[in-house]
Order: sequence, then C-alpha cells, then structure tokens
Amino acid sequence: SFQDGGHKLGIGSSAAICTAVYGAFCELLGVGPSLTDALAVHRSLQSGSGSGIDVAAAYLGGSLRYQLRGERPPAADPFHLPDDLLLRFV
Repeated sequence: SFQDGGHKLGIGSSAAICTAVYGAFCELLGVGPSLTDALAVHRSLQSGSGSGIDVAAAYLGGSLRYQLRGERPPAADPFHLPDDLLLRFV
C-alpha cells in the first residue's frame, strides 16, 4: 500500500476488485446489481472507512459527481466532460 506520514493512501485497486466480484456474484445469482449494495459490500470489507468514490468510479466508469450525504447513500451521477477540455499530467 502507499503511505503518507503513516496514513494509507488508497489507489482504488480493492474497490475495482470488490466491484468486479460483486458484479460477478450478482450475475451468477440473477440479482440486479446496485451501487448502494456495492458500496455496502466494500465498506464492510474496509472496516467502514473510506468515502466510496473509488467504488462508484469502478461501478459507473467515466467521470462522475460524487457527494456524501450523511446517513443517506452517497449521490453519484455520471457526467460528460467537454470535448475541448485538455488535461495534461506531468
């Protein structure tokens, strides 16, 4: 894991694996998957920590708006980035 001053920095790999396995089990059992359930499964495996944005990104794909809402499930809404937006990473 990545560390910063003794704090673990998540890179989303556990969320990606958990979301994929959750989706496979839903398919196997004939149950419709939901983001709320995927978040609950991942949170139970992470001792209740984390915002869940990595799970939402793995579940929904692409760009998204994500908002924690206290006791209610988070709001996660996909959105399209402008075609003329230029991103550069160094």
